[in-house]
Amino acid sequence: MNTVLDELNLKFDRDNHIRTCYSLRHTYICMRLLEGADIYQVATNCRTSVEMIEKFYGQAS
Repeated sequence: MNTVLDELNLKFDRDNHIRTCYSLRHTYICMRLLEGADIYQVATNCRTSVEMIEKFYGQAS
């Protein structure tokens, strides 16, 4: 993963914080929820529960 991020010049975010697999997962979940994706599908894709997504990302519609 680090090699890919290095090659794409994406290893650091705009605040110069290092990107991790977790941060990319977090961004994916947030973006999908904002797009109105089904929370059950997002949970399945990310191998987590709807309850955990609701707990850490707020109430999804």
